[in-house]
Amino acid sequence: MPKYVEKQDWRGILAQDKLVQLLDIKLLEAAEGFAKTQVTLTEKHMNGVGFTHGGTIFTLADYALAAASSSFGVIGVFINGNLSIIKSSHLGETLTATAKKEHQGWRLGFFEVTVTDEAGNLVAKMDAITSRPGPPKED
Repeated sequence: MPKYVEKQDWRGILAQDKLVQLLDIKLLEAAEGFAKTQVTLTEKHMNGVGFTHGGTIFTLADYALAAASSSFGVIGVFINGNLSIIKSSHLGETLTATAKKEHQGWRLGFFEVTVTDEAGNLVAKMDAITSRPGPPKED
C-alpha cells in the first residue's frame, strides 16, 4: 500500500452517508473485499409506475460496493460501472446487495455486485470499478 494511504475509519465515514440514511439502507456485513447491504421497500423507494426506483437499486448496490472496497481500511469510491436490472421488485419486499472483490490493485478495484430478493432471485447485477484517493496535494 502506498505510504500516503493511511488506514481510515471507513465504517464511520460510510455511516455518515445521508442518502443511505434517507433510504433506510443497512450495512449487514463487511469483511475484506466483501459486503452486504439491505433495504425493505416502502413508498419512498417506488417510481411513478409502482416498481422500485432504479436509483434505489443503484444506491443499495453502491453502498455494498463502498463497504467492500473500503473494507481494506482505505476509502474506495465508485468511478465506473454498469447496473442491469433483471427483475422488477415491489413495495414490501426486502432486497439484499452483495459486493465481492474480483481484483484490488493499489489504486483500482474491480467488483461484482448482485441484488437479490427474499427468495434469492436475481434482481440486478452491477460490475463496478472503484478508486482509492490519490496522494495529498502539496501546498
